[in-house]
Amino acid sequence: MFRELPRAGTPLGWGDVAAFGSGEELEDAFARWLPARHVHIVSSGRAAQYLILKALRRLSTRTGVVIPAYTCPTVPLAVARAGLTVKLCDVSPQTGNLDPERLEETVTDETLAVIPVHMSGIPCDMTAILDIVRRCGAPVVEDCAQAAGATLNGQKVGTFGDYAFFSLARGKGFTAYEGGIIVCQSEKHAALIQEQIEQSVRLRPLSELVTVAKLLGMALFFHPRLYWFMRALPLDWENEVYSMDFPLRGMGRFRKGVAQIVLGRLENTIEERKARTEYMQERLKGMDGIQLFRAPSGSCPAYPWLGILFKEPPSRDEAYRRLRAAGLGPSRLFTRSLNYYGYLREIVPQERYPGAEYVAARLLTLPTHGYVRGEDMDRMINIVAECLGYGRRS
Repeated sequence: MFRELPRAGTPLGWGDVAAFGSGEELEDAFARWLPARHVHIVSSGRAAQYLILKALRRLSTRTGVVIPAYTCPTVPLAVARAGLTVKLCDVSPQTGNLDPERLEETVTDETLAVIPVHMSGIPCDMTAILDIVRRCGAPVVEDCAQAAGATLNGQKVGTFGDYAFFSLARGKGFTAYEGGIIVCQSEKHAALIQEQIEQSVRLRPLSELVTVAKLLGMALFFHPRLYWFMRALPLDWENEVYSMDFPLRGMGRFRKGVAQIVLGRLENTIEERKARTEYMQERLKGMDGIQLFRAPSGSCPAYPWLGILFKEPPSRDEAYRRLRAAGLGPSRLFTRSLNYYGYLREIVPQERYPGAEYVAARLLTLPTHGYVRGEDMDRMINIVAECLGYGRRS
């Protein structure tokens, strides 16, 4: 039987989804785990980001929100929906994260907030970012959608800034099929967010029931022996056209219970992903045609996947084609920098961002989740090596 690896996500067992009733204290469990003073659960990471920005808008006449030029298109859409102005900052090809030198040039007296994205689970250089942003008097809102559990100098991402948000979407290392978490350290600001939630967020029983069904389907079809069936359906698996009209909903007890169980083993999950990542990194050493993202000193990335940058885009595209044909779960993550999505033209500045454009044209990700076996990793490395003109790696 054909075996196909999902490109990212978290394997769920039936014991994980038999957690009905245990989700009432997810907010408290997450607050202790991070730690954080105030935690709110909503329908998605983009909803969490939007609600934070709506609260910030009430505190200031500033309107500019600085985000990386290479990130998920949902990030600028949430900024625009909040009635604010997107300002793009280039990223460093060495880290995939905000380039502090470019950030220094981007923030102004009109900057309402800066959103550093911990891309590919690798922490940003928060010391440099906070130093720059504090000088302009703006808050920092950490985007931890890909990085739950990552640490920098022993401190978890999501605890450096004034606010943070996490994603519980199906492709993340910490999931309940979909959902978002808002983190806030200030009592005053938390009260504003709570007001926004009370005004606009409702638990929709029918929508929640549909999402629970999707969660159960993910638990079943995420397995490599069945994932091929999902891939065979006429679905656009690499669709990058998102809408500003995303729902604002709550999360029911059942999915909170699943999320709480996944959170309870997240540290072990990250250690296992780290071991797979380090194995592949070691085997990739010495290959001239690629580079790996550099993590900051003192950091422990979450590695929801392993990102590889090919020096030549055609080599990346050939590796992606061959890995996908072999059922090994590759992804190009986001295929464009934000300035090249046509449907974002009226939202993001139409300037050039060389670092972001470089990463978008060359990035390939390999899965690191629990269904990845040793022979899978060896096949991945051999295909990458062959696409770079090397022989099979022993």
